Formats: sequence, structure tokens, C-alpha cells
Amino acid sequence: MLSLQLLAVVMLLAIFIVASVWNINMGLLMFLGAAVIAFLGNVPADVIGASFPSDTFILIAGITYFFVVVESSGTMDYIVASLLRLVRGTIAVIPFLFFGLAAATTAIGAYPPAVAALVVPVAMRLAKDYGINRFLMAIMVIHGILAGNFGPLATPGVFTAKVLADAGLEPITLQLFLSHLIVNALVAAVAYMAFGGMKLIRTKAVVEAKRELVTVGGGSSSGSAGIGGTDDALAGSASEGRVRPNNYQIATMASLLALVVLALGVGWDLGYTALALGLLLTLVFERKNNSFVAKMPWGVILMLAGVLVYFGVLTEIGAVDAISDLLAGMGSDLAAVLALSFLSGIISAFASSITTIGASLQLAMPLIGSGLNTLSVVGPVTISSTIVDASPIGIIGALSLASVEQEARPKLMRSMLMWAGAMIVLGPPLAWFALAVL
Repeated sequence: MLSLQLLAVVMLLAIFIVASVWNINMGLLMFLGAAVIAFLGNVPADVIGASFPSDTFILIAGITYFFVVVESSGTMDYIVASLLRLVRGTIAVIPFLFFGLAAATTAIGAYPPAVAALVVPVAMRLAKDYGINRFLMAIMVIHGILAGNFGPLATPGVFTAKVLADAGLEPITLQLFLSHLIVNALVAAVAYMAFGGMKLIRTKAVVEAKRELVTVGGGSSSGSAGIGGTDDALAGSASEGRVRPNNYQIATMASLLALVVLALGVGWDLGYTALALGLLLTLVFERKNNSFVAKMPWGVILMLAGVLVYFGVLTEIGAVDAISDLLAGMGSDLAAVLALSFLSGIISAFASSITTIGASLQLAMPLIGSGLNTLSVVGPVTISSTIVDASPIGIIGALSLASVEQEARPKLMRSMLMWAGAMIVLGPPLAWFALAVL
């Protein structure tokens, strides 16, 4: 490996460390790093510009804008309230209910931290009221989010599909989604059995109808529902009958259906379609709300753009090929996939999982073929990069901690740290064995 290529790899590792320790956006560091490497390697400035992922930017910006509008409408609150009325039977059903809710919401494109911000507080309140292990409930919600992370409209899923398509490979959207769904469902089932699920089944306790469990929305000046307050459309207890969605929520659910049909069925561009539907809802119901753009996860978009620009420069100077040659020199492609999976899991435990995916996919591309299909390589790497997200130092894990009372946090934090450590050790080899070896 040439000195410039080695410097680029060392700088990449330094960026991960600096971004993790000092909480600086990794995308900004990677933009600067790309400029430094390009200057030292006499790489023309237009190469950096050409590496900027404009298509990916529109794709993710459109989807995230749409789901910021969806969140404002209170549609997800309405769905939570409706589902909670279905668990008048045994309490044992509740953890699975929230696993499925988190998975479905994430799979249709909602930003994972937004899903956690909506679902985790309700889940933790139920856990407290009905004696459910808080750690169990946190694990069920978090792995539900991870199960839906690679759905056809979810940000990591569409990003991965775009990277594969740009590389001339089949996007394998459905296979990747099912792989993540099955792995995380199995992990959640093991957690359920190990951390109090059997006790819940044996107690056969019955959920009582409570007003606060079906009143989970919050109103805005326009009458829409959001997180953290009270909304008339969701007010009332389960004994008062079925709660009806308001016009905004009905239109939002119709827009969700239209997005799926137009983007996945008809083949319209996903980013522009989502943006158009989001703007249409805004014009009809939220003309005076100017906060939607500010609520978009620009930090995540910036990180993804920085990763792709940095790896564009690394490709130009031959560093990506050099790393791929090192992986190939391990003796077998299977061993290289396992090594990359472990590396992805370790880095993701301390950095953004989607950023780790963006970097790992660039290194994984040359391993596809010569006996290994796309799922055998991409599956273990992406699962290893996400399965560690139950860590309390991550956004979703931190939201889980913040949703319990002060005295319960130390115990929950210890449990989540141990769980994340177990996922770092066990996740990569299990995913590798299931998807690459079998």
C-alpha cells in the first residue's frame, strides 16, 4: 500500500475516533479529509464534486421530509392508540406488539430515532404500569426498529439499494429486508424468553383500559398531532369506543399508500415522489408550519454525503482497491467477509451505524462474486453494523434510558451495555454463518 493510500486509511480511522469522542459530525470531517487527500494526491477538484451523491441526497431528503410531515400529523400516534386497544388480553402480548409496531413504522420510511422518540416512551410507561422488565421492553422496541431498518422505504434500505445499483449489482431489497427482519425477530424472541417473557405468559394478567394509554398525541396550532401533548382526535379511553382519525391523518395514511404504490409499484422516483406528497400535505394542512425542514435529520444526510465523497477520493487514489486486495489476501472471501463484519460491528458501536454501512459497503463491493453472492456479503456486513444499536451511547438506546425514571436508569444502562457487548461478539459470526456459510 502506497504512503498516500495508507495516510487515507489512517485518516479514516482518525475521523471515526474524533467524531465519536467529540461528537463532531462525521460528514464534515470526511469532506475536509477528502480535500486534504485530494490536495496531497494531486486529485482534481472536480473529482471531489463528482463524488457528491446528488441522487442519494434527493432520495433521503425526500423521504425524511415526508416522514417529518407524517409525524406532525399524529398518524403514528393514532396507530399506536389503535393497537393498544387490541391488547385487552394478556400483558404478555405487549412486547411483541411494540416490536411489530417499531418494525412496521421503520420499514415504511420513518426515521429510526423519530420512531424511538414516539414508541419508546409509551412502551416504557406500559412496562412500569404492568410490571414488564424495562430492559426487555427496550430490547423489543430497539430490535423492532432494526428489523425494519432495511425495508423498501427505510433510509438504510434505500441507501444500500442505491449503492448496489450504482455498482451494477442487483439491489436485493426484499432479501436484505427479510434477513434483517428474521435475525432481529429471533434476537427479540431470545430476549423475550430470557428477560421475563415466560413470567408474563404465566401470570396471564389483563390490561385495564387507561385514558393515558390511548392519548399519546400532541396538538399543533393547526390541530395536527405530534409527540408529547394531547390531541382531541386521540382523546378518550378504550371504553368510549373506537377513536376516529381526523382528516389530516386520513390524508396522511392515503399518502403512505400512494407512496408505496407509485414508488414501488409504478416505478416513480422514490425521493421526488415522497417530497411531492410531503409538500402536498403541507400545502393542504400545514401551510403555517415552517419547522418541517428544520426537523429533518440533516446531520445524517451530511454524514452519508461525506462518506461517499471521501470514498470517491479513496477510489481515485487506489486506496479502496488496496484495502480490497488486503482482504482478498486473507486466504478466502468468507474469511474476508467475517473480518469486515467484525470491523463494522466494532466501529458502529461507537459511531453512526448508517455511516458505518456507507463505509463498509464500499469495501465489500469487490468481495461480491467469485463464489459469494450479494446477500452473502452485504447481509453480514449490514447486520453487524446495526445489531449493536442497543448500546446506551447511541441515539435509540439513549432515548430508552431517558424514558425511564431516574432510579431505574443505572440498572437499565448496565444491561444495555452488556447486551451491546454481546451483540458485538456474537452478531457478526452468527450473521456470517447464516448468510454466507449456509
